[in-house]
Amino acid sequence: MSHIPIVSGADIIGIVSLRDVLKAYYEGNSSSKLSDIASKNIVSEDLDATVGDVADLIATKNVGSVLLLEDNELKASSLRGIVTE
Repeated sequence: MSHIPIVSGADIIGIVSLRDVLKAYYEGNSSSKLSDIASKNIVSEDLDATVGDVADLIATKNVGSVLLLEDNELKASSLRGIVTE
């Protein structure tokens, strides 16, 4: 997996990619918290989304991951999967 959601309490607050971690490390920020380097631009889709729905999101939003959520609610308890590059 190349992306991981970051959770605070019951909320999904960001998503971190391997690229984000390596960038922070090589910029001398190895002591940064993952929540500090996480992208706050979270792209999600309902669990019943089609392949076409997710592909369209990836292309139009220019992202490397889409969270699959029950009822498309950005809560940790609603997370059911993740589609990554």
